[in-house]
Amino acid sequence: MKRFFALALALLVACSLQAFGQKNKHKQKSFEPVVKQNFEDYAGRYAGPDADHFIEVRVDSVGRWIVTMNEGARRATLKNVRVDNARLTGERVYEDGSTQGFEATFGNRVLNGERTFGMIVDLNWEVSPGVTLQKVFYKRE
Repeated sequence: MKRFFALALALLVACSLQAFGQKNKHKQKSFEPVVKQNFEDYAGRYAGPDADHFIEVRVDSVGRWIVTMNEGARRATLKNVRVDNARLTGERVYEDGSTQGFEATFGNRVLNGERTFGMIVDLNWEVSPGVTLQKVFYKRE
């Protein structure tokens, strides 16, 4: 009888911990590339994860892409800009003359059914020791 009571008590405690002690969260998150017919439709300011990270995309009067970006204290301009379907590529040229490749994809981030247009930027951004982000979403403002 004691054994049955102990087993029933243990089962009751385990069930109550699961029911009351934990939240059950489920986020649906995905990214859908978006191909636009007009390059001007991609133009705008794209806000990064904080106020010091943003990308500005423009198309000049002859159809050339002008892309500038702030990465914290660093500012860069993209050269050799190409758009293939929804994929934006180029080479970042920083104010000190250094260069680095750039790749991003225009599209909709879907988070719990809500769509937000922007771009996913491929990068290696070390936000703290041992924590590196490889893809960051920039929302069009």
